[in-house]
Amino acid sequence: MSIQTSDARDQAIEILDSCVFHATRLKECLQDEHDALAEQDLDALMTAIEDKGLCVRELQKSEARRAALCDAAGFPDGPSQMADFSDWCDEESLIERSWDDLLGIAAECNSLNLANGAFIRVRKQHIDAGIAVLRGIDPATPTYDRHGGARDGLGNRSIAEA
Repeated sequence: MSIQTSDARDQAIEILDSCVFHATRLKECLQDEHDALAEQDLDALMTAIEDKGLCVRELQKSEARRAALCDAAGFPDGPSQMADFSDWCDEESLIERSWDDLLGIAAECNSLNLANGAFIRVRKQHIDAGIAVLRGIDPATPTYDRHGGARDGLGNRSIAEA
């Protein structure tokens, strides 16, 4: 191993602390995004999206540092990488606890992101149904016929004609 255990432990803890901080902030941004979607507040939504992007970029940087540290210590990428790394250099299990915290926050972020995506899909369906009504077609009618061709009739009218 080309790196000392105490140096590796200290670096890993610093990196994981950064990851936990940014992941927690990402979770807050996802909640802000949900609130903005629910309130239809475009300014708040744009702010949440921008903040979310910053958090993701910081997490990507920290993840690259973590992966490089593990690689330098001789631990290849894989499902047991952090457990093996922690066993090697961290008798107090600080790394393992931080990693578990990070994974828990990441799972919460994933759930929030999926909920926000579902919220957006439902809103889109409502908008599509409204447009269909304006165009004079049944909102439940598919855009294409069963053979994959474009529908004829009222569905081809522009909204301006409706």
